[in-house]
Amino acid sequence: MSQAFRQVMRTLSYPTMIVTSAIPKGTKPLDFHGLTISSMTSLSINPKPLIQFNIKTPSGTSANIKKNKIFAIHFLEPKETNINLAKQFSRGIKDKMTRPFSCLIENKDYICYDSVSFSSQPNIMLPILKNTGKILICLSKDVFKVEDHEIWVGEVLEILPSQNHNEYNSNSNTISSDGGLLHCMGHFFKIGDSI
Repeated sequence: MSQAFRQVMRTLSYPTMIVTSAIPKGTKPLDFHGLTISSMTSLSINPKPLIQFNIKTPSGTSANIKKNKIFAIHFLEPKETNINLAKQFSRGIKDKMTRPFSCLIENKDYICYDSVSFSSQPNIMLPILKNTGKILICLSKDVFKVEDHEIWVGEVLEILPSQNHNEYNSNSNTISSDGGLLHCMGHFFKIGDSI
């Protein structure tokens, strides 16, 4: 049943995003954590905007979020560089901790973000990937253990705009969307024509 269920679920397309977790200031980049998810969705808008997503355990990212409470969810635009990032952050823990930041360069591929929205924790910084889409800066609210996964709930504190294009269409005053990077049957896609 597990294998059949996996095959059925693989036929659906899912938005692909990357989560990075806050770390103490002074932490070496090799010890930064993050992972690729395809389970993020909005949970509520009022009274506070909340999101939810799943993490397979064990997870260094999960451990960091539990300790430092702050994390970022990076929307990925459908382009080759983001496919490579998604693959890099999706290796998971096998025998040892993964090192997704090992081949990334600070200020070129990522920055260490410090914001007033988490000023109550002055000794942490948050790795933010550059050249992605919009980024949600979140505070962990709840986590629920279910079998070998955790269901996380986060409160959105800030939304950082994409650095790659103007997210507003000046002609229509509406937010434009590329649909994000989609994953289905082991391959990556972008949104197609409307039906």
